[in-house]
Parts: sequence; structure tokens; C-alpha cells
Amino acid sequence: MQKKITDRLVNRKCRKKNYWRLAILLLLALATSIAWVTNNTSNQLTRLVLELRKDFPEVNHLSIEDFLATDDGAILVDVRTAEEFQISRIPGAIHIDDRNKLLAFATEHANESIVLYCSVGLRSSEAARFLRNHGFEKVANLEGSIFKWINEERPLVNDQGPTKIVHPYNSYWGWRYLSPGVQKNDDTSHSDGNGKKATEMSL
Repeated sequence: MQKKITDRLVNRKCRKKNYWRLAILLLLALATSIAWVTNNTSNQLTRLVLELRKDFPEVNHLSIEDFLATDDGAILVDVRTAEEFQISRIPGAIHIDDRNKLLAFATEHANESIVLYCSVGLRSSEAARFLRNHGFEKVANLEGSIFKWINEERPLVNDQGPTKIVHPYNSYWGWRYLSPGVQKNDDTSHSDGNGKKATEMSL
């Protein structure tokens, strides 16, 4: 009888140890998965940045680090839609999502540097090429744009003040290019269900 009780206690202790071991293994697996997803997101965005350099060779592509290190009073312009801009923006940015208005603004500030950004750099590269084709050379695309900015945990603002929420452009882009911990606005009205790079730009 005493042996049976002892065996039961031993079995319970073994089961508890196994539960703890399993819990630790699951936590390690979860941490590894999160790290992999984060690294994969960063790699995907890096590859897109390199693609945009090839697709827009005539455009000056400026890294976030170089943009922050440059003290030339550059004007930061957000070329996303008004809806995206209202959710959040890079501090100090102004909003222009119309070609004619952008051209008029560049003409008015022809002697100043203008840095354009969007979600990942595609729309802003197109806008930068548009301005360069009209003779404006002091124009650059901010590489990685607001997605890379928030992925690096840099500050965002909206009309209410600081925020950590960003518009994902659409569900595919948000999943592919935003880090898992980034808070995304639920509205993914820019449909691109086939997973291809979006080409319908606001400019």
C-alpha cells in the first residue's frame, strides 16, 4: 500500500515536471516564431527597398538614417491618402496627395529640399519621379517610408498627439511589411487581394 502511494506521488511529480518542460518548450517555440516573423518582415521590406531603387533609378532614394542626419531644413511630404494621413504620420510632415498641388508646392519651394514618403516608398518614388520629370532635382524618396519608420519604433503623431497606430494600406501589405508588434488600423480599404504590389496611387 505504501509503495502504491509512493509511486503515485512520484508519477505526479514526473507529470508536473513534464508539464513545466512542455510549457518552457512552447514558450521558446513562440519566441523563436516571433523573432523569425520579425526578421522576415524586415527582410521583405529591405528587398522591396532594393527593388524600388532598381525600378526608379532616376530618383534620389534617402535612407531614414541619412534623412535624420541631414540638417538642410528638408520639407517632409506625406503623399498617402488623407485617410492614411489622419491615422498617423511622421512628425513634421505635411500632406499632399494631388499631382497638381504637389507640382505647385514644389514650384513654390524650388530652392528647398523635399523628401517624400508613403507606406513603403512606392507611391513616393512615383511622386519623386514625377517632380524630377518636371525639372525638380532637390527631391528624394524616403526609403521604407512610414512602415520602416514605425518598424524601427520611431514616433508617429496624429491630430490628437503621439500615436503608435499606422494605416496598413491593405491587409496584405500590413502583414508582409509591418512588424508583428505594430498596431494597425483596421481599415484596409485599398484592396489588392492577389498579393501583388499595388499600383493605384493617390498621385
